[in-house]
Amino acid sequence: MPPKSSKVVKNSDLVAIKFKRNKVTFVVLLDLVSKSSKSINKIKETLCDVISASGGLNLKEVETDGLKEDDIVVPKSEYLTESNDEDEKEDNTDIVKNISPNDIRLAIPKDKTSPYDNEWIEITNDSIFDELTFNDYDIIAFAYKTDDGFYVEEATYNE
Repeated sequence: MPPKSSKVVKNSDLVAIKFKRNKVTFVVLLDLVSKSSKSINKIKETLCDVISASGGLNLKEVETDGLKEDDIVVPKSEYLTESNDEDEKEDNTDIVKNISPNDIRLAIPKDKTSPYDNEWIEITNDSIFDELTFNDYDIIAFAYKTDDGFYVEEATYNE
């Protein structure tokens, strides 16, 4: 018989939350049942770990709307010259690879049924988690420290 652990998290205790910023979405499983997991800092740490593991946060929006259906994005050459090295360094300045919990802010929608209205209430203390119940795929907006406010965009698929 396997040893019993006092910190076993049941699948029913985990909630899949969508953290959104502009067009970017990170789906994170959170334990919002236990008291120790219901803190802003713990949730921010988890989100920062996910963002860092995915390659970082792109601060600059990449526009793909201008591409036609038949167009292909030309990849960069693997044989870089000095001028290409400088271009690549400039491109990487828009991607933040290591994010700390102090770099981001979280917010919940004023109306849970229409989060894309972009009316947000910033989460400033842990008491909000006692007042609210989160369901799978609820949306929490996040903003980087240089962002003016919270903004999320609904994903669309064009045929």
